Amino acid sequence: MSLNIEQKVEIWKNKLLDLGKRNRLINYRITKRSSLMIKNPGIYDLWDAVVTNEDKLCFPFYIEPVEEINREGERANLELVEPEDPNEVVTNQNKKELQSTLRNLRNKAKMTIEEQGINTLYLAFGFLEWDEVIKDKQRFVSPLILVPVSLSIESITTPFVLEMIDDEIVVNPALKYKLESEFGIVLPEFEEGSDLKTYYEAVSKVIDKKWTLKEEVGLSLFSYLKINMYNDLNTNKDNIISNPIVRAISGDATALPSVPDELINYDFDKKLRPSDVYQVVDADSSQQDAILCAKNGISFVLQGPPGTGKSQTITNIIAECLADGKKVLFVSEKMAALDVVYKRLASAKLDDFCLVLHSHKANKKAVLEQLRISLDLAHKKSEISDEASIALNTLYQDKQKLNEYADELFENVSPLNMSIYQVNGELASLNNYEDIIFSIPNVRETTREKFNRYYSVLEAYKNSIGRMTEDYDTNPWRGSTVPYVTNELRHDISAKLLLLSNKLSEHNNTINKMFNTLDLKLDSSYSNLEYCLKLLGVAKDSPTIPTNWVYNANVDYLMEDISKYEKLSSQYSTFIDELNGIYTNINNLNVCHLDSTNVNNLKDLNDIEDEKNKLLDIVNNNTILLNLSNVVDVDNLEYEINNIKKVTDNIKAVRDSLVPKFNPDVFNLNYQDKLNDYLDSYYAFITNVNSAYSLDGFEDHIPLGLIPPYWLENSISDLKTDVQNWMTKKDEYNNYFCNVKTSSGFIFNNFPELNDLKPSSLEFVKEKILRYIDSHYALSKMMVNGNNEQCENEFVVLSELVEKVNNIKSKLLVDYDSEVFDLDYKPMLKRYKLEYSSLFKVFKGSYREDQKKIKILLKNPGIKLDDVFIMNTLNKLKEIDDMRLEMSDKCSNIVNTFVGEFNDEKTNLQEILKTLHEYKEINMVLQNIFKMIDIIKLFDLHAEELTDKFGVWNKGFDTSWQHVLEGLTWTEDFRIQLKQNKEDLSRYTKEYNSYLSDNDIMNAITTIECYKNEKINCKRSYDKLINIFSDSFDFENTDYDLIHDNVHTMALLSKAKSLLEKMKEILCVFDDNQDCLKEQYAYYYNGVITSWDKIRNALVWTSRFNEIMNENQPNREFIENMCTNSHLIQNCNLFIQNIDEILEDIDPEYHWMLGLFDSETQNNFRNVSFVNLVSRLSECMDGLFLLEEWIDFVNAKKKCEEEGILDFTIEIEMKKVRADHIIPVFKKRFYRLWLDSVLPEYPSILNFRHVNQEKTISEFAKLDSLQFDIAKDRIKTKLINDLPILDTFTNGLDEIGILKRELRKQRKIMPIRRLFKQIPNLLMTLKPCLMMSPLSVSLFLEADTYKFDTVIFDEASQVCTENAIGAISRGKQVIIAGDSKQLPPTNFFTSTTSDSDDFDTDEEEDDTYSYESVLDEANLLPEKTLLWHYRSRHENLIAFSNAKIYHNDLITFPSNIENTPDNGVEYIYVKDGFYDRGGKKGNYVEAKEVAKLVFDHFKRFPKRSLGVITFGEVQQQAVELAIREMRLKNQNFESFFNESIDEAFFVKNLENVQGDERDTIIFSIGYAKDPKGVFRMNFGPLSKVGGERRLNVAITRAKYNVKLVGSIMPTDIDCERISSEGPKLLRSYIDFAINGYSTIQQPNIKNNDSLNTSSFEKTIYDFLNSKGYMLATNVGCSEYKIDIAVKHPQISGQFVLGIECDGINYHSARTARERDRLRHDVLTNMGWQLYRVWSTDWIKDPVTEGNRLTEAIDNAIDNFTYRNNVKVEKQKVSHNFAKIEDKISTEEDKVNPYGFKKREYVTHEGFRTDRYVYGYYKNCVMDIIKQLYPVHYDEICQKMAPVYGNSKATVKIKREVDDCLAQLKNQVIRKGDYFYPKGYTEVVPRIKNRKIDYIATDELAEVMYTILGKSVGFTAEGLCAECARVYNIHRMTQKVVTATNKALDLLVLQKRIKVVEGKIQRV
Repeated sequence: MSLNIEQKVEIWKNKLLDLGKRNRLINYRITKRSSLMIKNPGIYDLWDAVVTNEDKLCFPFYIEPVEEINREGERANLELVEPEDPNEVVTNQNKKELQSTLRNLRNKAKMTIEEQGINTLYLAFGFLEWDEVIKDKQRFVSPLILVPVSLSIESITTPFVLEMIDDEIVVNPALKYKLESEFGIVLPEFEEGSDLKTYYEAVSKVIDKKWTLKEEVGLSLFSYLKINMYNDLNTNKDNIISNPIVRAISGDATALPSVPDELINYDFDKKLRPSDVYQVVDADSSQQDAILCAKNGISFVLQGPPGTGKSQTITNIIAECLADGKKVLFVSEKMAALDVVYKRLASAKLDDFCLVLHSHKANKKAVLEQLRISLDLAHKKSEISDEASIALNTLYQDKQKLNEYADELFENVSPLNMSIYQVNGELASLNNYEDIIFSIPNVRETTREKFNRYYSVLEAYKNSIGRMTEDYDTNPWRGSTVPYVTNELRHDISAKLLLLSNKLSEHNNTINKMFNTLDLKLDSSYSNLEYCLKLLGVAKDSPTIPTNWVYNANVDYLMEDISKYEKLSSQYSTFIDELNGIYTNINNLNVCHLDSTNVNNLKDLNDIEDEKNKLLDIVNNNTILLNLSNVVDVDNLEYEINNIKKVTDNIKAVRDSLVPKFNPDVFNLNYQDKLNDYLDSYYAFITNVNSAYSLDGFEDHIPLGLIPPYWLENSISDLKTDVQNWMTKKDEYNNYFCNVKTSSGFIFNNFPELNDLKPSSLEFVKEKILRYIDSHYALSKMMVNGNNEQCENEFVVLSELVEKVNNIKSKLLVDYDSEVFDLDYKPMLKRYKLEYSSLFKVFKGSYREDQKKIKILLKNPGIKLDDVFIMNTLNKLKEIDDMRLEMSDKCSNIVNTFVGEFNDEKTNLQEILKTLHEYKEINMVLQNIFKMIDIIKLFDLHAEELTDKFGVWNKGFDTSWQHVLEGLTWTEDFRIQLKQNKEDLSRYTKEYNSYLSDNDIMNAITTIECYKNEKINCKRSYDKLINIFSDSFDFENTDYDLIHDNVHTMALLSKAKSLLEKMKEILCVFDDNQDCLKEQYAYYYNGVITSWDKIRNALVWTSRFNEIMNENQPNREFIENMCTNSHLIQNCNLFIQNIDEILEDIDPEYHWMLGLFDSETQNNFRNVSFVNLVSRLSECMDGLFLLEEWIDFVNAKKKCEEEGILDFTIEIEMKKVRADHIIPVFKKRFYRLWLDSVLPEYPSILNFRHVNQEKTISEFAKLDSLQFDIAKDRIKTKLINDLPILDTFTNGLDEIGILKRELRKQRKIMPIRRLFKQIPNLLMTLKPCLMMSPLSVSLFLEADTYKFDTVIFDEASQVCTENAIGAISRGKQVIIAGDSKQLPPTNFFTSTTSDSDDFDTDEEEDDTYSYESVLDEANLLPEKTLLWHYRSRHENLIAFSNAKIYHNDLITFPSNIENTPDNGVEYIYVKDGFYDRGGKKGNYVEAKEVAKLVFDHFKRFPKRSLGVITFGEVQQQAVELAIREMRLKNQNFESFFNESIDEAFFVKNLENVQGDERDTIIFSIGYAKDPKGVFRMNFGPLSKVGGERRLNVAITRAKYNVKLVGSIMPTDIDCERISSEGPKLLRSYIDFAINGYSTIQQPNIKNNDSLNTSSFEKTIYDFLNSKGYMLATNVGCSEYKIDIAVKHPQISGQFVLGIECDGINYHSARTARERDRLRHDVLTNMGWQLYRVWSTDWIKDPVTEGNRLTEAIDNAIDNFTYRNNVKVEKQKVSHNFAKIEDKISTEEDKVNPYGFKKREYVTHEGFRTDRYVYGYYKNCVMDIIKQLYPVHYDEICQKMAPVYGNSKATVKIKREVDDCLAQLKNQVIRKGDYFYPKGYTEVVPRIKNRKIDYIATDELAEVMYTILGKSVGFTAEGLCAECARVYNIHRMTQKVVTATNKALDLLVLQKRIKVVEGKIQRV
C-alpha cells in the first residue's frame, strides 16, 4: 500500500470538511439566482409564521407574457417596486426576477435531494458578520440558524409557496465548528421551541465584541451534512481502521479472502433446490452468481452495465439476506435507485421490514407510522401453505427433466465423440437418400478415427466402382500409387504425358550433340543429366591448372606450404604500407624530405640497402637530428622539454605582468640596492611577527609577499578602525564565555563539553542542550510556552494547598481507613442534605446502606455514628475535592507543564522545584551560547570581506588583531619609503611620469627581481637540454613546435630503419627456397609478391573436381579439356544453361509422372534412356483405362474388407447405387444404427415427445415465476415469526417504551436522529433492512449498535470513497454496485451550495478532476459482472454501447423489427441550429426543436414516459426555457409535467441523469457552429478525459426510442482536430443513428448465401427456403441470436416468427430458467412470436414436424398485427401462499411468553412404592436430580422428606440424603450446592416459583439468553429484572440482584453476550 490506512482515513476526513471561503455557510454572499433576502415580513414575524405556526409563505406571482420570455442572460433589471399590499412578501428582487430565482432554487434543491440525498434549501434567520482577526481583515457573513424549507408550485401559472419541512432546526454546523476549533467560541445550542430573540441575546454574549449579529432573513441553498460524515469518521476511526473491507479498499490485498473455487462456474440447477432459494424477482445466471457470493458473505464489486438488472439483483440479494436473518444496509446517493429497489421489495411484500431514509428530509410522522406497522406485526403469526412446498418440489423435478434432456442431447458421446444433436443434424441432412440395409460391426464402439477410416476407404471405393476388366498383367501402369482417377487426372495424364513424350524426343538429339562437343561419353537419361549438371557446375569455375594436379590423389601437401609463404608475403606487404606512412609523416613535419615513390618498388636486397643509406645521409646533414641521434632515452627527453616549457612560460608571465604599465626597458633598471633595503626591513619585521603569529606563505620567501595589496591601496587608518571593531566583538564573545563558566556543577556534569568549549563545538553543545530539554517534558513545555516564571509563582500556591489537603486527610485518618478517600460521597452527601431530613429516614434502605458503608470504613467500629459525624466526614471529603479543583484552576501552568509530577496533594513538590531550578540554569547557559554563536556567524558572514582586507593575516574568529595592527603600522612606514623612489620608475612608464601607486612601485621592483632569478634558475636546471637544441633555444621566445618536430622526425627515422631490416630478413627466406617453389606451383609462383590466394583457390577447385569425378568417372579427354581448354571452360555455363532449360522444360511433367508411381518404379524411370522412356509413356497414354482397374481391385476393395464393411460393398455392387450416393447412404445407415445403440443410455431423449416436453416447459415456466411469489411469502412468514416479544417491557425508559411514547405523541415528536440513537436494537429488529443515502447513514445511525451483516452500495461509480467509508465500516460484508464505464463522482453538485456564478458555461469539467469513487478504490475486491441486457425494447438502443464501450460482452436480444420511426435510435437534424456563446448561451434553435418534439411525443405517445438529456446546464436551461414557453401556450398539456407521478418527465444534463430511465429519451447535442459558421470542436464535458463515459450514460437511458437532436452532421466533427475519445465517439454515434448497424459492425442477419449454422439448422433453413419463405439466420448482434427468423412477405423489416432449434443457442444457457423461460419471456415482451423445432422429433418424423412448422408460419403471417413496439402494461397476478393472522394470546402466553418448560412438581407419590428394595432412596434422589436439575441440595432434602415420612427436612433426613449422594457420586455432578446428572449436555430452564437461592447461576444465564433471543434493547438492569419476573420474583432485593448479575457475568465470560452502548446483545 502506498499509504497506510491511518493516512487514508485522514485524507478522507479532510475531503469531507469544507471550511473554505467558497462555502456559503462560511462566506455568504448574495447572488443573482442562488440567494434571496426577505424584507417583509420582518424576521420575528416570519419566524412566528413559518416556524412557530408552521404557516405557508406565498410569494408574489408575476405572469410573464409569452413574448417577454427570453434567455436568463437577457432579462431586464427592473427596479424594485413597493408592494401595494402591506402583507405581501417583499424581497431584494423585483417580481419578475423573483420568479426566476425561486424557480432556480426549487430546481436545484429538488435535484440535490434526488441525486445526493441532501436537502439544501433553508431559510437563514440571522447572520453573523465576523472576521479572522489573526489573518486578514476581510469581513465574513455567515448564516446563523437554518430552518429547513421547501418550495412548491401547483402549476406553471400559480405562485411559489414556501413551508417548513418536518426536520430539525439547526445552528449553522460549519460556522459552529469553525468558531469552536479556531476561536474557542462555543455557540449555544438551539432547543426546539426556543425564542429567537432570546437565542440572539445568548449568541451576542459569547461572540467577539467586534462582530455583528445581523437580524436578516435569507433563502438559499446550503449543504452542511458532510460535517456529520466527518464526525462519523472521526468518532469511529478505530472501527474503520480495523474493518477488513475498509483495509482492502485502502490497498491491503491480504485483508479479505478470495472467492472460493466452489463458487466459480457454479451449477445452480444441480446444487440449489428451489426450497433453498429466496429470490423474489427474476435472475439470470450472471445475477445469480452475484446473489450466490452475497449469500456466502463475500464482499465484491457488482459491475452493472446499463439495463442489466442491477436493481433487481440488489432486490434479490436483500431478500436472501432477510431470509437468512441478516441485517442489511442499502445505500445510494440517488433517490431513484432507492425507490426502484424499495418498490420491488414492496411488491415482494417486504416493505414492512424496510425503512427508507434517503435524506434528512425524512418525515418524522411517516417514519413513526412505518415503525408502528412493523410493531403491530409482532402480534401476528404466519404459516406457509402445503401448496407452496408441492409447487417447489414439482419445479425442482421439472427443472431436472429439462436439464437432463439438454445435457443428454449435447453430451459428447464416446468413443465417436459426437453429440446426439450433431448426429440428429447429420441424419436430418441425409433424409432424402435411399435406405440400404447392411451390418456394421460394433457400431456403439466405433471411434472417431474408425469412422474417418470408413469414410476414407469408401471415398476410394466410390471413385472406382463399375469400371472393371479381366487382364492387368502387362499393365503399363504397374507400380502406380494413384488412389483414384479424377477427371482432372484423366486430363493431366493425356496432356502431360503426351507433352512429356514429345519433349523427351525433341531434347534427346540436343543432349547427344552437347555431350559430343564436350567429349563426354554418357547416355541421355534423366540421372545422367543431373550428374552432368553437377560436373559442369564445377568445371565452369576451372582456373586452368596443371593437369598433373587432377591425377594427383592428394593435393593437401601443396596447401601446407601456402600458409607459410602467404604469411611472409603478407608481412612484407604490411611493412611496405607502414614505411609509406612513416615517410608521409616525416614529410609533413617539414624537418627533412623523403621520396616515397621508391618504397613500393623494394623487391630485392639491393633496393633495401640503397634506401637505408638515404636515411643516414639525412641525419648527418641536420645538426639537431645528429645531436638527437645520440640521445638514448627519447621518452624522457619529451618529458624534459615539457618541463622547460612550463618554466619559460612562467618567465613570460612574469615579464608580461609589467607590460601594461611599463616599457620593456624597465628590466634593465638597477634596482638591487633599493630592493635590498626594503627586504632587510621586511624580513626582520615578518620574522618577528611569525614567531608569535604563524602566517601562511612565510616559508615561500616571496619578496614582500605577505603584505596584502589592499594595505597598499587603501587608508591605513580606516583599516585600523575595522580592526578595533573586530577586537570588540571578540571581547564580547569572551564575556559570554565567562558567563557560561560560572554555571553550577549540574550543568558541567550533564554537558562536560562546556569544560573545553570551543567555537567549533558551540552548535554541537547547543543541540545537545536542546535535546536534553526535549527529552524532559516539563523543560520542553516551559521552553515552548515561556511560562517558567508563572510556574514559579504557582508553585508557592500549590505548596500551600497541598499542605492544607494533607492536614485534612491526616485528621480523617485518625478515625478512618485510607479507603475512605475512595468513597463515592457526592450522592451520599446529596441524600443527607435532601432526603434524610425527616424522621422517616430510618425506614429508607438507602439510609441504612449509607450508614453501613461509612461504618465499614471506620478503624474503630465501636464509634457511635450520627448524622452530624457522617455529614462532617462527607463535608471534609468535599473540601478535599474542592481544594483539588482549586489546584487545577490556580496552578494550570504547573498542571499542563508537570504532567507526570502533578497528582493533586500527592504531587512531588521537590521534583518540580528541582526542575524549575534546572530550567533557570539551563536557559542562562543556552542564551549565552546563542549569543556566542551569533558572533561566530558574524565572522563567517564577513569572511570574504576580511580576507580581501587582511589577506593571510585573517584567520576568522582566531585572528590576532594585535599583530594585524603591528602589520598595518609597518606597512604605513613602508609606503612612505616607496614614495621616495617613485621618480626612478616613472621614467619607464609607457606614459611618461604617469601616476604610480604604492602598490605599483612595490609590484614593479619585486617583478624585476623575480624575472632575472627565474632565467638564472632555468639555465642552471636545463643546461644539457639547451645545448642539444643550440641556437633554437631562447627562453620565453623559444619555438617549441620546431623542437618537437625535430624530436618526432628523429623517432620516425629510427622506426623506418628498423622496418627495412625486417623486410631484408623476409627477402632472404624467399631467395633460399626459390627453386622448390617454382617446381610445385609452376607459373603461379612470383617471388615475394606471389598471389597465394589464387594458388589456394586453384587447389580448392581441384579437390572439388576430383570429388565429382569419383561419383561417375568421366573419360580422360573430357577431364583434360576441363583443365586446360579455356574455350570449353568458358562455354560450360552455356552447357549448364542448356541442361537447366531442358530439365526445367521437362520437370513439371516428368516429376508429375514420377508422382504416379512408387519409389522403385521412379528409380527405373530416372536411369532409363529417354528413347525407352518415350515408348513406356506411349503405352500408358494408350491404356489410361487400365489405371482404374489397377486401383479398383488392388486397393479400394481390399481396404473396405480390412475395415469390416465388405457387406456394404456387396450391397452397393448388387443394387448399382450411384457413386455419389455411396457415402451418404453409408452415413445414414451408420448414424441410425449408432442412435439405436446409444439412446437406451439416454432415457430423456429415448422417451422424448414434443408434446410432453412443451407441457413440462409450460409447467416449469409457470412454477419458475410462481416461486418468486412463494419466496415472498416464505420470507415474510419467517420475518414475522422471528419478531421478538415486544409486550413484556414495563420500563418506560427502555427502547420499546421510548418508541411507544413517541407513537402516542401528536406534536413535539422527537427528531428521528435522536430517536434512532435511543432505539438502535429495536429499530434493527423491526426494520432489518435500512435504505439510506451515505449522508443519512452518518446522520441517523450514530449508535455503535448499528452494525450490519451486509452493506450494499448502488450507483457506486458516483459515490466518493470518503462518503462511503462510514457505511462500509458498519458492515461485515459489502457489495459495491455500479458501472465503471459510467459517470464517476464529480464536483458538479458543489456549485449548487458554493459561491459561484449563477450561470454555467460550456467549459465544463471532466473526469480528470473527478473525485475517486469507491468503485475505483475497491479494485482489490472480487468482481461480478451482470451480462444480460433487459432495458432496451429495440436492440440498437444498446448495440452501440455494447460494441464501443462493453466490447460486445453484453447479451442483448434482437428486435422483431429493423428500422421504424419512434423505435431504436433516430437522428433529427436541426439545419438552422447554432451555438451562441454570448448573450443567449447555448443552441436555442435546437432547444425549440426539442420542445416541439416533447409536445409531439405527448400527443402521439401519452403512455410512454419521456426524458430530455443535454450535455450541460447551459443547454439544459435553454431547453427548459423553450418548453416553458410552449407550456404557457399549451396549458392543456400540464398533466404531463406532474412531478409526483412515476417516471415523471425530466430535463437533465449528463451529470445527473445516471440511474434514470424512460421509454423515450430526447438527447440534445447543443454544440454546433457559431453564428459565423465556425465550429470550435469544443464539446464541453465530452471533450475531456472520460467524456465517452458520459456519452455512454446518456445513450443508454431509453427503453424504446432515442431521438438524437443535433445541429451538426458526423462529418462536421473533425477527428484530426480533437484528441479525446468522447467527441470521436459522438461522431460515431451520430453516424450510427443515421445509418444503423453497418457503421459499427457487419450486420449479423445473414441470408442463405452466407449461412453459418449447424447441419440441423441448415436442414430447417433449406426446408423452409424450398417452401418460398423469406428468411434470415442468426438474427441479433450479440452472443445470443435467433436461429431463423421469418420475414413478413409484405411489410419490410418485420419478422413474424422466430424459429429456435434445440441447438447450440439452446444449450449455451447456464440454467433451465434461461433456456426454457427467461429468453422466451424477454423476446415475447419485445414483440416476438416464437416456435421451437425439436431435433429429436424431427428425426423421427420430418414430414409431420415440417407440416407443423409451415402451419405455424402461415398462422403467424395471417394473424400478424402491426404493433409498432407499443408499450403494454402487464398486470401480474399475485398468488398468496401465506396465512397471516393475529396471535391468540392465552393466559399462559402472558405468564410464560418465552415458552420455558414448566418445572415438574415432584412428590413422593411419584417415586417407586417398594421402599424396601435395595437402593430405593438413592434412586429417588437420582430421579429428583434428573427431573429438576440443576437442583439445590436443600430442595433435594425437602423433596425427600415426605419419602422418609417427614414434613420437613430435618438434620436426620439431610444425613440420609448425604448418604444417597455419596452412593451416586459416579452418576451425578456437583457444582457448589447444585446437582446435575452426569453426562448432561445442556441446562433447560424450568420455571416455577422458587427462591432465588434455589436457582442455579447457569439456569439463570440460560433464561437470560432465551429472553434476549426473543426480546430487544434490554439494559443489564432490565434483563435482570425480566429474568427475575420469569420466576415470579417482582422485588429486586440485594440477593436477587447479586444472583442475576452473577448469571450475567457468566454469559459475558462465555462470550455469548456483549454490551453495546449499555444494551445487552447476543453474540
